[in-house]
Amino acid sequence: MHAHAFPLLVGDVGATKTVLAVVLASPHGIAMDRQTVTRVVSTAFPHLRDLVASYLTTQRGPRPRAACFGVPGPVLAGSCVTTNLPWKLQGQELAASLGLEQVLLINDVAALAWAFAHPPLPAHRLLHPGNPRESASKLVVAVGTGLGAAAVVETPRGPAVVPTEAGHGDFCPKAPEDWELASWLRKQVGNVTYEHVVSGPGLVRLYRFFSGQSLASDLAAAHDPGAWVVAHAHDNPHCARAVALAVTYLARFLADLSLVTLPLAGVFLAGSVTAGLVPWLRWPEFARAFQDKGVHQELLAQIPVSLVEDPLAALLGCAYAWLAGQESLTAGTR
Repeated sequence: MHAHAFPLLVGDVGATKTVLAVVLASPHGIAMDRQTVTRVVSTAFPHLRDLVASYLTTQRGPRPRAACFGVPGPVLAGSCVTTNLPWKLQGQELAASLGLEQVLLINDVAALAWAFAHPPLPAHRLLHPGNPRESASKLVVAVGTGLGAAAVVETPRGPAVVPTEAGHGDFCPKAPEDWELASWLRKQVGNVTYEHVVSGPGLVRLYRFFSGQSLASDLAAAHDPGAWVVAHAHDNPHCARAVALAVTYLARFLADLSLVTLPLAGVFLAGSVTAGLVPWLRWPEFARAFQDKGVHQELLAQIPVSLVEDPLAALLGCAYAWLAGQESLTAGTR
């Protein structure tokens, strides 16, 4: 690592868990000390500042001078009101309270996308090959407690990441069963979004829809109800129908976003729910639902779909995002 490497705190903040680490970042590369990686339950702390302060007391190496956190929600002017967590975050306030020079907040899926903006790409497993084009855009989608997406686009000055809140876009029914589901959900959640049906909680909603709202006792007691639905898809018909429909809806969601972003370099799927759905994501039915876009069926067939297998990819992405921000500041002073 270059002598001018900068100790940087990076964090992947999720509604369920937060992963933190210290990296040494420089324009010449990023080095992560895996011994600094820590996973904590997000809701065990009243605020991100408390979570990070607790983490810093456990670290014995060089103290980080700055931080970049991927957070669940839209980041506007350095601030974020997190979705699925009761936190109001402001970068300058976090920096002051933690004794850091700077805290950069970015969307959590944008953090993951930054990891795919620079070679070598994080470890990933190909699910559907397509016909990729290296210089084209990429689409990164994470399915967990929520549903998020971000795009990596190539520009004359290098790659850039476009965050989105696409998971909160309207769910679009197509078949009669979809319309029945949308009507049933609207009475419970109001405006029905893709996140309501493609996520861990979404799997539970689909299970309730098919089971007549009754919850199996094992599901009611499960630590992760969404994972329980996936685990019992082989022996519970309601779970099987819920998983099959969630995978179909995920394929449609990816297809809609692909028509917007044209990710001919690939779609990259991440998140705890996605990992459990891999057997179904390999189904021909998934590919058919993804490509079911009329005149653009052949276009979508060219897009490869992969599963992200590096659990620390978002941390590397935070480091890349911080470096990109520093480069922008430097360029602005020239």
